[in-house]
Amino acid sequence: MIYAILSLLGVVSLLRMPVDLLPGSDSGVLTIFVGIRGGLPPEDIESLVTKPVEDEMATLPNLESITSVSRKERAVITLSFKIGTDSARAALEVQERLAKIRGKLPREIEKPVVSRYDESQSPVIIFALSSKSYTPEQMRAIADDRLKPVLLQQEGVANVEIGGGRERKILIE
Repeated sequence: MIYAILSLLGVVSLLRMPVDLLPGSDSGVLTIFVGIRGGLPPEDIESLVTKPVEDEMATLPNLESITSVSRKERAVITLSFKIGTDSARAALEVQERLAKIRGKLPREIEKPVVSRYDESQSPVIIFALSSKSYTPEQMRAIADDRLKPVLLQQEGVANVEIGGGRERKILIE
């Protein structure tokens, strides 16, 4: 009798259980992209940009973990929040904290971008540009000034990164 009652309760519970075909897409992950101009080595990016941003974000409510990657020309800080955290509110708080520490960061950084997707889970398209009539510096300028803004305006595009080529630099001795 006990097994029959438990089986009956199990079947009734299964039939009444709600099913969501499209569960919430809020993964609870925010990614901060910080572009750096001037060719700082990754060690300097780590100490001057990544570490101060990590220290400021460490006290966010419902934060589970912080992962960061410092590379040439960029720092990527990934913040993982507890399940159920409102990612819109968390993104707003992250932007407020970034604005608060902006003066402590080097002048070479571009405006930090806060994205609500995990870089490792997003699809990636890689374009390669080449030309016989333009120099690498001109190709880089075309990609930065013309191509990147057009791609960023497309729906569904969260981030565009330009790599390679050569940036024009003036060295004063």
